[in-house]
Amino acid sequence: MAKLEILIPAMGEGITEAIITKFLKKIGESVEEDEAIIEIATDKVDSEITAPESGILEKFLCNEGDEVAVGEVVAIFNTSTDNSKIEEIITAPIKTDKIIVEKKKVTSKEKTSSSNSLFINRTPEGKFLSPLVRSIANKEGVSVAELEKVNGTGLDNRITKSDLLTFIKQKSSVNSDKNNTSQVNSFEIIEMDRMRKLIADHMINSKKTSAHVTSFIEVDVTNIVQWRNKVKDSFLKMHNEKITFTPIFIEATVQAIRDYPMINISVDENKIFLKKNINI
Repeated sequence: MAKLEILIPAMGEGITEAIITKFLKKIGESVEEDEAIIEIATDKVDSEITAPESGILEKFLCNEGDEVAVGEVVAIFNTSTDNSKIEEIITAPIKTDKIIVEKKKVTSKEKTSSSNSLFINRTPEGKFLSPLVRSIANKEGVSVAELEKVNGTGLDNRITKSDLLTFIKQKSSVNSDKNNTSQVNSFEIIEMDRMRKLIADHMINSKKTSAHVTSFIEVDVTNIVQWRNKVKDSFLKMHNEKITFTPIFIEATVQAIRDYPMINISVDENKIFLKKNINI
């Protein structure tokens, strides 16, 4: 048995480190060639490290959430080789949305064998499926036929993690729509990207360290006052209610929310709920 060391590979100019976001395999588990082992993230791209050969995962040299430098060893696994072979340090390939995917002609035999399995690199129509996408699809019960319907936004129409998660959420929304249409249509769930997660975390942490200030702006409402004075008597006779400035300010607030819809949101962990209704 020969040991292979998995390193954090170079991912482009300016990227010197990555965060270990998730271990996709457990210690002692069998790892197939090109199968995803670790999910990592940088400020520019989320990626996955895959196994260069088949073997048994021996140990991780870091923890989830650790910040690891490019070139640092993060995992070790054993593979069946000639015992006389000199131990080699192998940098595992990395899958990102920016890597050019080699086009491959899919034969009819491959189409038949792949139609009922997610352990394939491509769909019957030739769409490339990364190990991460296959893993998510298998876990969420997304069939190969459904993957064909996913609109890929990656290079060469490749299906990215974001594309698949969006498809799964839309599929879930359609199912929920049958039970409670009004509730589903009342908001939209947006998956946070890494930068927004960092900003949200910093904003929450800032409450512990920074003072929060409320600003007041002076506005000339002379025209509003004159209009109210002009219509207040007729309004009282017609509705048996006095007209106040409150509904005017409410209307102005609603118009502002329509002009800037991202004001009307709430945050739940790493998701943004963009409200479609304006409730006062």
